Amino acid sequence: MSDTRGVELTKGDTNIKADDVEEAREGEERRGDGEEKESMGDYLKGKVISSLNVRYNDFSNPLALAITIGFFMVGGFIALLLINYLVCPVSTNITRTIDYNTGVAEMQKDKISSIKNPTNEADLKAAGITSTSEICLRRGAVFITETKTYPSGTSADMVVLDQCYIGTDDDLASSGYDVSWCDGYYESEYDGVTTSDLFGCDIDGGNYFVVEYVSTVTEVQESCPTFSAALGAALAYITYLELFFTAIMGYILIKLGICKPTNDRATISNLLKSADNGQQEMEDKLEKLRADVDKLMDSNGLKAL
Repeated sequence: MSDTRGVELTKGDTNIKADDVEEAREGEERRGDGEEKESMGDYLKGKVISSLNVRYNDFSNPLALAITIGFFMVGGFIALLLINYLVCPVSTNITRTIDYNTGVAEMQKDKISSIKNPTNEADLKAAGITSTSEICLRRGAVFITETKTYPSGTSADMVVLDQCYIGTDDDLASSGYDVSWCDGYYESEYDGVTTSDLFGCDIDGGNYFVVEYVSTVTEVQESCPTFSAALGAALAYITYLELFFTAIMGYILIKLGICKPTNDRATISNLLKSADNGQQEMEDKLEKLRADVDKLMDSNGLKAL
């Protein structure tokens, strides 16, 4: 078995040893690996990082800058998505209505029931709306015929409303009315009045009478968004998240010396401005084109022209 280490190859006046050939071959392989690593770094720097923010490359260690800001952006986006999806906003709508209802006893009870038990209650529940109603009465009156005399001396019979006695809350309850007097109105309505001298509203009979009702309907709706709606709402704030974390984390990394400025463009304000990557990339390409043209002119001696 022959040893090729000591073999000499002669070509002209040059002597080349097999060891030298092997060493040269290894050197070429190392250079090839270095070029491959450099090209991968250029790819990350020129494509991936620049697609996020072209100004990252104006700092040393741009990969750390991109990863840090990207990590907090993703975390902020996920937190915003969960908040939008899991937190169900509650809206409250309060409607206060004054009604003057005319009718016999059963018609008055139907009016009270229609407010406390609305016909669309099933639809409200299906829509996630919880409705509560409160109703009270302020006064009552009956129709009477009264003769009116005009200044000319003529007279005529007219139908007018006159105060009537409805009764206390206990009277209303015993007669089947699911309603009570509004706070303080019973006292103010009959203050200084002898109730026995008033017409009775006939709350148990068939005579028509008028009641002033005050109803308050409170509707509470809990609206839980779908995942797609929550995702859309979170995506609407992605630009603001980028600006916020770029300013905060960029400032921290620069102050800590992890990412140092490498040129005059390496500032926080330029990092924020470069959120519009399309415009910044165009500016960088124009600047590179000017530099290439200047270099070409220098090489051809045209600079002086």
